[in-house]
Parts: sequence; C-alpha cells; structure tokens
Amino acid sequence: MIHRRQAATALDEALSLLTLPPGPKQTPLVRLKLAWAGICGPLLARHCEPLHLENGRLVIGVGGADWREVLFQQRRPLQQRVRQVVAGIVDIRLVNRPGAGVPLPEAPPRSAPAPADPRTAEVPDAGLRSALDGLLAARQRRAAE
Repeated sequence: MIHRRQAATALDEALSLLTLPPGPKQTPLVRLKLAWAGICGPLLARHCEPLHLENGRLVIGVGGADWREVLFQQRRPLQQRVRQVVAGIVDIRLVNRPGAGVPLPEAPPRSAPAPADPRTAEVPDAGLRSALDGLLAARQRRAAE
C-alpha cells in the first residue's frame, strides 16, 4: 500500500526528471520515453514504446501486428517528431514486444441506413440519395420531438 507521503515523493521525483536539462540522468532514450505520448499520441503510446537507441537507430517495441502496421504507415511523421526530441535519429526499427498483442479497437457499428423517402426516388446517384434520405429522416425526428 502506498502512503500519501510516498506517492507525493515519487511524483516529485518524476517531475524533477522532466525538468532536468539533458545530462547523465536524462539520456536521449529517457527523453524519448518521457515525451513518447506526445510524439505518437496517447492511444498508440499504450501499444508501443522506445526500447533502445544505438548509432542513430531507434528500436520501438510494438504490441501486435495491427499496431505495427499503424506505426509503419506513420513512420515518416513519427521520425520527424522523434528528431525534435532527440536529433540524430536516422532510422526506426519496429520489433514485436512479447506479451503485448492487443488488437486494434473495433470500429463503431454503423447505424442502419435511413428508409427511402419517395421525394428522393428520382435522384440517380445512390450515395447522394442515401445522404438525402438520412437528412430528411433526421429532420422528421427533430420535428417529432
């Protein structure tokens, strides 16, 4: 059990790391880890982490093939944001992180299409007709409220 005083001390120590100038306590890898959620976003940061940095190559551990694909697609902007924290990164390598295979979240279910409205029956484009049907259905729901 953590006592209130111990939690405050741990937080003070963590905050002091954030404000330290680069030096022996704050290596480039530590700077990357501290800035990681800001570099790749909080959702992605939960599924990957910088593991080590050597000779300009950053190795990132990734939890699962889906997350690896997301990172691979975002590698160029990710490299640019990483370089803002640690200059000299020339390459990023993605490796599987054991035991962290969390799949991507499911897409929200699509709502049922709006029922066809006789006023849009003559619209030749199916996508436009569907959008108009949705607008008319929403207008009818608002009017009924």
